[in-house]
Amino acid sequence: MDKIRIFIVEGDEFQIKILEDYLCENDNIEIKRISSNTNKKSIITDLLHNLGVPSNIKGYEYIVKAVELIINSRNNKTIELYKSIAKIYNTKSTNIESSIRYAIEISWNRGDINLINSIFGYSIDSSKVKPTNTEYLTTLSECIINKEIKSITIDKW
Repeated sequence: MDKIRIFIVEGDEFQIKILEDYLCENDNIEIKRISSNTNKKSIITDLLHNLGVPSNIKGYEYIVKAVELIINSRNNKTIELYKSIAKIYNTKSTNIESSIRYAIEISWNRGDINLINSIFGYSIDSSKVKPTNTEYLTTLSECIINKEIKSITIDKW
C-alpha cells in the first residue's frame, strides 16, 4: 500500500497537533510541515508566472515583496507599502508604483485569460480595464491567503 504524505503549511497549532495525533495512529500516513514563508513565495512566483508577469522586470520582484508584506501584516495601504519596498530596494516609492503598474499591464495583456478571470473575475471586468495596483495586489494576496487556508493537501508518496 502506498504511503500517504500530508503537508501542513499553516494553521492553529492546537488544531494541527490534534490532526497530527489523530493521523499518526495510521502507519500509512506521514506528516510533513512546510515553512510557510518559503511556500508563500513559491505560490506567489508561480501565480505571477501563470499571470504572464516576466520575472526579469523590476515590477515582478516588487509585486512578490508587496504580496508577502500584505500577507504577513494584513495591511494593504499602498502608500505605506511602496515606502517599505522602496526602503528595502533603496529606490523611490514612485519607482515601485510605476514598476508594479507596468508589470500589471504586461500581465493583463499577456497572461492566461482563464486564470485572470478566475482570480479577478469577481472584482474586476477583465475585458474592459486592468486593475489598479491596489486591486491587483490585494486580490493576489487574498487568493494566496485563501489557498493557504486550504493548504492541507494529501499526496500519495
